Amino acid sequence: MSSSSAARPDHKTLFESVKQVAENPGWAVKEEIDGVEISVLSLPNSSCHVFRGKYAMPYTLEQFTSVLFNVSDRKSWDSQFVSGEVIEEVDANSTIEHLCFDSGSMLVSNRDMLVYRTVVKDDDGVTWVVAASIEDERCPPEKQFVRAEVINSCQRIENTEVDGKPGIHVTFIIQIDFKGMVPAFLTNAVGTKQPLTLLNIRKKLDELHH
Repeated sequence: MSSSSAARPDHKTLFESVKQVAENPGWAVKEEIDGVEISVLSLPNSSCHVFRGKYAMPYTLEQFTSVLFNVSDRKSWDSQFVSGEVIEEVDANSTIEHLCFDSGSMLVSNRDMLVYRTVVKDDDGVTWVVAASIEDERCPPEKQFVRAEVINSCQRIENTEVDGKPGIHVTFIIQIDFKGMVPAFLTNAVGTKQPLTLLNIRKKLDELHH
């Protein structure tokens, strides 16, 4: 397949967009669940709320991303995930991925997303896994799904100590336009549930390394 089929976003623009959201002073802490601090942000230029989860775990960046990047095994830590595939490995740090999700309601169509994901290191040496929706003729919308738009998404991964051991602190940010008719309560439920996947990744790592 031709690698020119997709209009790829500029890495700097993609990073600066999500970094600006991450540093917005308007975040409001909503609740804490099993150590994950969940916050929400309302942006004046968007009807789609942004959700954030913060969580520390005693694993390395490499261990965390080995689970995060394994699309074929995502169902083991993301209960809403139905299926997915890597459409293209653009380079060592970037992929184009097609991901399908259960809406969580029989009254709402399932969603799929086509995203460009890349890894960026900032000036402080912090790793950001950033993603946003793209269009690609190799992966047109399918009638059994509504094509949602990922506006902002990232995992900001910073080295830290956890219980006196080397670990990481992960900040997960997600902003999705689900398109179509989706009740507000369902949008909020999904928005809260996604940051909690950090707990499931931690459990997956516990299984792999203990």
